[in-house]
Amino acid sequence: MTSPRAVIFRRHLARLRSNRSVIIGLVFGVLIMALLIGGSFIAATQSHDPDRSLVFQYMLWKNGELFSFLVVVFAIVLGSSLANDDIKSGTIFGVLARPVSRADYFVGSLAGAAVFVVVLQLLRIVSSLVLSIVFDGKLTLALFLGFVVVILGDLLYLSMFAAIGAVTSNAVAVFLGLLAVLITGLAFVPDFPAWVTYPLRAIAIFLPIMNESADAAYKAIVGESRLIAPVLEAIAYRSCWIAVLCILGVWGFSRREIAPRT
Repeated sequence: MTSPRAVIFRRHLARLRSNRSVIIGLVFGVLIMALLIGGSFIAATQSHDPDRSLVFQYMLWKNGELFSFLVVVFAIVLGSSLANDDIKSGTIFGVLARPVSRADYFVGSLAGAAVFVVVLQLLRIVSSLVLSIVFDGKLTLALFLGFVVVILGDLLYLSMFAAIGAVTSNAVAVFLGLLAVLITGLAFVPDFPAWVTYPLRAIAIFLPIMNESADAAYKAIVGESRLIAPVLEAIAYRSCWIAVLCILGVWGFSRREIAPRT
């Protein structure tokens, strides 16, 4: 017998596949990645550096800010609207009238949204893996673990906005999520005065801080570091935060007041 979470997962996946904005975002991501791969490949083949694999990885990940921003936007939009779209349209009452708990609904919908976020990021990861084999003929454990950190970072963004969106509207979820990202980004800037950073750090300690773990992943991918410990620490950190945010999202959504449309 199919579990309720699997049913919700397939339902949410089908709804996103028919969403024009999601399809446009995926097409836009493919175009950006094609240009990025082409430019990185040309730079690597024309480089005088004997390690062309590292040149390609550096170009692909160093110059991929626009693609990274697109993936984050995907996570923000899909996470904040995880339940709110169904609530706004009123279809959630038909879904929850079936033998489906709110926990099943939240987890299944989150899993469906995660597929699109991961697929988008895999465009870069797969090309990075393939070209590493072409140029270098081998893959390192640090490189592979760095990719895991990247995917977990995308899922962390998705989980954070989904947890906030579970108890608030789309607009409030986006605002509070971006505020959390801004606080964690500014709290540890070395050039900022202490009277600015210390209050922010007091708040940031209770929020997911991804800067250091992102740095560990980047160094592992571009070959600046072959150390496994920092990458494993980043994996554990992001995995724990994803689990915590999923639990908070389920808890908040199960207690949310959802009034029928009038």
